[in-house]
Amino acid sequence: MSWFKRIVTFLILIAIFYWGILFRIENLSQVPLSLVFVTLPEASLSVWMVMAFAIGVILSLLISILLTIKQKTQLLLAKRQLEQCQQQLAKLRAGLPGE
Repeated sequence: MSWFKRIVTFLILIAIFYWGILFRIENLSQVPLSLVFVTLPEASLSVWMVMAFAIGVILSLLISILLTIKQKTQLLLAKRQLEQCQQQLAKLRAGLPGE
């Protein structure tokens, strides 16, 4: 089964590589990128699009990491609070007469 997975992965990588080359060939026109306060130098349209995609991926990863850290911190605090409540409950049960 692992050989099948390797073949499929290899074919997908070849397709992505082919698509990238085709994308680069079809988008060779040089365009300047004009932002609000800055005009960037001319580069091919494919370069600007790939850079925008890469920046989007990086920002998405950073936001995902921050949200994961926040959730893990909240989980850790909830576990500590649960342990404290369980300890208090154990103390209260130990203090009850008849047990």
